[in-house]
Amino acid sequence: MYLNRKDECILEWRKLLKVDPKNRDAALNLSSLLLAADKSTDALVVLESAVRQSPGSPSLEMALGEAYVKSGDADKGIPHMNEAMKNEADPKALDPGMLNDAAYLLAMNNTHLDQARLFAEKAIAE
Repeated sequence: MYLNRKDECILEWRKLLKVDPKNRDAALNLSSLLLAADKSTDALVVLESAVRQSPGSPSLEMALGEAYVKSGDADKGIPHMNEAMKNEADPKALDPGMLNDAAYLLAMNNTHLDQARLFAEKAIAE
């Protein structure tokens, strides 16, 4: 990845996921590369599988939500972002960093701006 050999990286991350389908880092890195290559459908497939393999992973849920937003389907992405922000120790508390990231993502994609504002306000409150 550091050498910018994206096509080779995609192949290697796919190989790793075949051997270790629960590898979160592989799923996150592969989906990131696929999104950067405008292959959002492929990224969604990878992330949906990863979320099924490792339920309850905030980083995977957030990545899946982000992939949906970037693919133009924010309605499907927002529930995943909400799931990612949950604080297991205190279910009423939300992760302010993820709230901020979600607000920024929605605003930069010019979608669900009221939800983006709510996320931003909750981030400040937290």
